[in-house]
Amino acid sequence: TRQLPDGKNVLVQNYIYNRPGVLDTYKNRIDTTGNMLFLYSELFGTYPFYKEKYGHCMAPLFGGMEHQTMTTLLHFNAPLVSHELAHQWFGNNVTCATWKDIWLNEGFASYAKYLFVEKFWGEIVAYDFMLNVHNIVLNDTNVGGSIYLPAADTVSPYRIFDRRLSYLKPSAVIHTLRYIINNDFAFFNILKQYQQMYASGNANTEDFKKLAEQVSGLDLDTFFKQWIYGEGYPVYHIKWNYAGSKVFIRIQQETTVPVSVPTFELPLEYKFVFAKGDTTIRQWNNKTVQEFSVDIAYPIDQLIFDAGNKILNKQTVVRDYSLGVSGTGTNEPFVYPNPVADEWKVINLVAGMELILTDMNGK
Repeated sequence: TRQLPDGKNVLVQNYIYNRPGVLDTYKNRIDTTGNMLFLYSELFGTYPFYKEKYGHCMAPLFGGMEHQTMTTLLHFNAPLVSHELAHQWFGNNVTCATWKDIWLNEGFASYAKYLFVEKFWGEIVAYDFMLNVHNIVLNDTNVGGSIYLPAADTVSPYRIFDRRLSYLKPSAVIHTLRYIINNDFAFFNILKQYQQMYASGNANTEDFKKLAEQVSGLDLDTFFKQWIYGEGYPVYHIKWNYAGSKVFIRIQQETTVPVSVPTFELPLEYKFVFAKGDTTIRQWNNKTVQEFSVDIAYPIDQLIFDAGNKILNKQTVVRDYSLGVSGTGTNEPFVYPNPVADEWKVINLVAGMELILTDMNGK
């Protein structure tokens, strides 16, 4: 048995193959189930079926299937076990109202894998885990399709259980929602209240949205319109420069399905790295092109965009030495970058102007 955070006990029961070596092979992994039960009970509310049990039954199938209180699975690898266990909350305690809302089952079960990694394997591994989720989605040649399943697609089991749109992208977007709420107490309180409010019943996407707004105090219309009902993701092109105790930033946004979402609107994080440390700011972005500056006392060596990997996006970040100089209103010519590897750029030239280039020795 395993004791849960509120003191309740739950029987953990496993059926494995009656063959030599099987228990020795899987015992350590099986034993992590208790830790997962404790963690998810903390985050989502007490395991709903604690009066009965939770367990696993090994079977030669692909992956696993979350039968209520007893998951059938092929192996005991932590990502699989954690995903199927999370379905006891998201799927078995609260079931999606229609196939259109399948992301509420599979997206949260997929995100639960990240939560397990974050808790027990550490921040660095968790970062790499989410980065891998992003890379799979971003490297797919198909960028279309919405997380919320269109009614016409509910007749196709392949579309309903599409790995990219029902599992991976939703888990990344849930991570973005957590980032936007910017308060873990509120975020996990949403999940707990969702489990309490709709226990032993059904809920749809709008039910979850309304509850998230009530608990967080945020208007999430734009977020759901763009990330849940909309298609694609943003592509950011960022130029920056440090000059005169300021960081100048110019960000240009494209979207992969502009007919669905022409511009993603959300706060973006910029991490400024300097010799003695770093600092991070958040700046709201709702424009195709945005320019702003930030006062920074130390010379900036590097700008890292979305350093926490909280937003599904593609990006380019380059230093543009003209920023903060060409916009000063002066007519003086300016040559950049400095130092230089192979070529310079010159701005503020006018007809008839003569430039003389000399080295440190005056040549």
